[in-house]
Amino acid sequence: TYAEANGDYVRLHTADGAHHLIRTALSGLADDWAPAGFARVHRSILVNLAHVRELRQAAGRTSVVVPSGDRLVELAVARRHTRAVRELLTDRGA
Repeated sequence: TYAEANGDYVRLHTADGAHHLIRTALSGLADDWAPAGFARVHRSILVNLAHVRELRQAAGRTSVVVPSGDRLVELAVARRHTRAVRELLTDRGA
């Protein structure tokens, strides 16, 4: 459901709660996975928009909520990505 940069690695988080660590740059994944519905929400986070359950705004901060196993994870959206993420979610009917 999302990918998180960790130095020279990226940790992939799946909807069933599994984690996979791969050696690659997040920027490469962002380009390769954009057609599959992934969007960058922060310089270190890509999210599969199809899995976004909620877009939250509180105290001037924006976040998205995605599933990871049996829990929901709230991920920060950088200010510079907020408008684009909101538009992408609106376009898909979220």
